[in-house]
Amino acid sequence: MKYLLLFFITITSCLLFGQAENQGLPSDIEQYPQFQDVVYLKGGNILRGKIISYEPGVNIEFVSWNGVKLNFDSKIVTKVVQERIDMTRRAAKREQRNTYKFREKGIYNTTDLSINFGQDMDGKVIPGFSIDNVTGYQFHRLIGAGVGVGYETFQMGAGQAVIPVFGEVRGYLLKNMSTPMFRMQLGYGFGVKNERNNIVKTNGGLLVHPAIGYRFGAGSAANFTIDFGYKIQKASYTQPVWDGTWTQHHTFKRYTLRLGMLF
Repeated sequence: MKYLLLFFITITSCLLFGQAENQGLPSDIEQYPQFQDVVYLKGGNILRGKIISYEPGVNIEFVSWNGVKLNFDSKIVTKVVQERIDMTRRAAKREQRNTYKFREKGIYNTTDLSINFGQDMDGKVIPGFSIDNVTGYQFHRLIGAGVGVGYETFQMGAGQAVIPVFGEVRGYLLKNMSTPMFRMQLGYGFGVKNERNNIVKTNGGLLVHPAIGYRFGAGSAANFTIDFGYKIQKASYTQPVWDGTWTQHHTFKRYTLRLGMLF
């Protein structure tokens, strides 16, 4: 039980010390401790904070960085050292993590998942979904261009789907860690046959999809995007009936909510 308590204190101390580290370099750094006591325990646990009193082989009184006071047998201590707290270096590391590193020029790739929704003649919401991938080139923060392909349905269970192939332009308005963005996609959606839903013939049509949103993060690796748009997709679907076939011509008009991962 004693070792379990010490392990818990060790973990919480590290977490809270990490939170203090993430606050960066305080303006009144001179008032902060420049050194900390490090206590190594049998079993591999390490405590960081301040030793109040220490009698080798008898007892040790210790205060962790989260303010918890410990009083335990010093026989479980393997060694005690004192190390300098380099607040400047810690703050510099934090600053480096938060530095704007977004690649404003170069190849990009994004994978998107989205839901689309409209209404039927009775006013009921019609949900659909899509997944697509885009590869392109960012010429400038404000303008990039790419090509993409995906898969999209416009009514769950109805079997009316398309494979969109499109070009897009995109841009990011601000040189910030997070920024508003825009996207515009224009292309052609190829209809998909679906024997399960008796769709024996399809024809595709024009695809138009403008959207505005937000990019979160400005790292050189993955960033996340979210946008809201309006999609227009033309398509027709032919189904057999008792005296022949019946073709439905659609102009799908859907609001879209899209989440993306940008590389």
